[in-house]
Amino acid sequence: GLPFRDAHAVVGALVRTSIADKVDLSELVQAEPLLGDAGVALLQPGVSVQQRSTPGGAGPGPVAIQREQLRERVAAERARWSLGE
Repeated sequence: GLPFRDAHAVVGALVRTSIADKVDLSELVQAEPLLGDAGVALLQPGVSVQQRSTPGGAGPGPVAIQREQLRERVAAERARWSLGE
């Protein structure tokens, strides 16, 4: 893989060119030898979120875990309140 700093510089240059020349970013990414098809795939909506797996993060897996934990907590609180604790 490409180090983050280098990737950031490459993508930044492509974005600037895209804006200045009014060229679709995906075309520029496709033409960039360091990115190509893999880079274009990353431009698809939701791809970056799908890859997130950090606990508490925004990816589908962590969000599903958080939802279940919240359901359990709400159920426990409802039970506690119904017992008058």
